[in-house]
Amino acid sequence: MDFEFFFLQSFWSFAFFFAIVIGTVNAIVQSF
Repeated sequence: MDFEFFFLQSFWSFAFFFAIVIGTVNAIVQSF
């Protein structure tokens, strides 16, 4: 188990999830 690889993997997974949440909130705000 490479710790650095695991850290990068979890970081990008979190960043991707965060981007989806921000995009969804932005789309909801734009619709009002």
